[in-house]
Parts: sequence; C-alpha cells; structure tokens
Amino acid sequence: QSFSLADALSRANSEAEAASSSGDGDGPKDPMAKVKAALACPCVADLRQSSCGTSFDEALTCFMLAKDEEKGKKCVEEFVSLHACMVKNANEFQEFANELLEHQDVRGPAKATTNAGK
Repeated sequence: QSFSLADALSRANSEAEAASSSGDGDGPKDPMAKVKAALACPCVADLRQSSCGTSFDEALTCFMLAKDEEKGKKCVEEFVSLHACMVKNANEFQEFANELLEHQDVRGPAKATTNAGK
C-alpha cells in the first residue's frame, strides 16, 4: 500500500473538521479538540505508531493550530524534523521512502509527483 503524507494530512484535517463542526454549526470548537480528532483518524494510525510518531504528532498539531495564512511557514521545523525521521527510518515507509530520499536535498516548494500505472 502506498503512503502519501499529503493525503494523510488532508484526511485527518477533514475528519477533524467534521468532528468539530457537528453540533451548533458555529464552526470548530476548541482547537485542541480538532487536533485530537485529527490524531484519532485511522488514516494516520500507521504514522503515529511508527518510529516517527512523535515527530508526526508535533507536525500535525502545529499545522492544525496554525492560522491559514501561516500553515506553510509556521511549522517548517516540525515538518523538517518529521522528514528527517522518515528518511532515517526509510525501511518503515517502503515506497514513500524512495520519494523522500529522492527529494531530501530539495529546497523550496516540493513538486508533486505521480506514479503512473498504480
């Protein structure tokens, strides 16, 4: 099974949005409740149980708590740490590891790659 960090983050965020906006319809309640809902999403369970679980939790928490205009800037250190952990423990992440290793020295915005034929 292929792993995509972007897909996992997107799914976890969607789960958190759905969980936190149910009820009065006034949008997200407590920001930490939204983070807890995202971390509870089965879509990130493998990551959370991996050697990089703590780094992932820190990166996702920072991302979820950041204001929209900060999301790409505020959590750089947390995502760099997560990336480094995933490269170090590449054997745990199979196919995704190859992509990380290929882009470990890339600076600036990452470009999406597609895996044709999968």
